[in-house]
Amino acid sequence: MFLGMIQFFFDENYRNDGLGWLLLLTFWVIRNIDQAIRDWWDKKQKSVLFDLLLAAVVLVFLIIRGMEYFSS
Repeated sequence: MFLGMIQFFFDENYRNDGLGWLLLLTFWVIRNIDQAIRDWWDKKQKSVLFDLLLAAVVLVFLIIRGMEYFSS
């Protein structure tokens, strides 16, 4: 996923930059959810809440931008 994002950023088509950002945000959401699960097992409740809150905010942004990208 990370290599695909880099490929979309540096290709000739400028429209693919938006898709590269969507891939980057998807990677970030997955990483935050994974970190929240690890922190939950380590009993770090504040860190879990922070990671899930950040993941939720980015996921909402990702859904909105994804609908705009794929509808045009």
